Amino acid sequence: MRIRRIEARHLRLPPSGARPLPLTDAPPPPNQARDLLVVEVVTDDGATGIGLLPEDDASWLRLVILDVVAPRCLGEDSRQHERLSGAIDTLENPVARRAYSAIDLALWDLKGKRANEPLWRLWGGSRDSARLFFDETADPQLSSEAVVQRGRAALAQGFQGLRVSTSGANPEAESHRLVEIRDALGDDFWLAVSVQKSYDYETALPMTRFLDEEIGADWLEDPLPDDDLAGYRLLTAKTETALALGRRFNSPACFRTLLEAGVPFTLRPSLPACGGITGVLKLAALAELHRRSIVPHLPTEIAIHLACGLPNVPIIGYDSRWAPLFVHPLAPKDGRLAPPPGPGLGVELNRQALERFTVAGESRQVESTG
Repeated sequence: MRIRRIEARHLRLPPSGARPLPLTDAPPPPNQARDLLVVEVVTDDGATGIGLLPEDDASWLRLVILDVVAPRCLGEDSRQHERLSGAIDTLENPVARRAYSAIDLALWDLKGKRANEPLWRLWGGSRDSARLFFDETADPQLSSEAVVQRGRAALAQGFQGLRVSTSGANPEAESHRLVEIRDALGDDFWLAVSVQKSYDYETALPMTRFLDEEIGADWLEDPLPDDDLAGYRLLTAKTETALALGRRFNSPACFRTLLEAGVPFTLRPSLPACGGITGVLKLAALAELHRRSIVPHLPTEIAIHLACGLPNVPIIGYDSRWAPLFVHPLAPKDGRLAPPPGPGLGVELNRQALERFTVAGESRQVESTG
């Protein structure tokens, strides 16, 4: 059960390479190639765990995994994820911790496979399926017409609602875009608005009030920089729109600081910010102590296990962008998604797709010599 080999691939899925969106034939926005790091951890008994990490810096992180992180993991017991996570922490290198998060996920996939149980059962088995919001509308490059086209199809199929992104560059124009979307789709659906940390408090306050009064948004995601604790406290005191924070946080410490300060918000952790699933699970426990919900910003293939395993994950985003990589892509039904039945993550990589989308020269493995 010791780690014998670690392979890391940098994949890039162009819009033309992805399967058609499951709910609409709307074309993808231009120049939206999707980068992904795929890590496979192989043990000395032949078992393989899969780690997935969507990252714009996938090329760089692949090298960090192979040259910095993997040498500290090879030969180690794959079951001792806490020991390995601690060893990476001692490097005091945030880039190494980001890179390790893909390995940590692969180790959890291995745990599930060894136990012959899906991860959602290992993590508690809270529910058999999860509610969904549609995440394929969350791109600031999408026109209001494209969002409406995709959103209407998703809502007709039972999705709870949509997430919409803005760039933050032009609040006035973005306000008009949100009005167009809400007017076209109506008021009877859940709506999240992501701002990508692009506002200061003076801009965020009127924008949040606009979302309260004119749009009826259900949450505003990451409106301020991570360290603007005072701004977040003021926003929650002066507006009604709920905050969802953490999709772009750099470490778990950002979550802890806001929780301890009493800021009410939904936690949106990513794998890199938490150092992997191990960190996300600890953060979910901390959130439960503070009576906060957690809606992880992860590929649907991972998030579904957290949503069905943990009691305080009420909903997750559905995004089919990585579907071409799997032999059996996940399929929602009536706005809900059941986890795959297989052990671990329950997904099988499509080897032909893996070869097709690997960036030239950016697949390599390192192996233990012991």
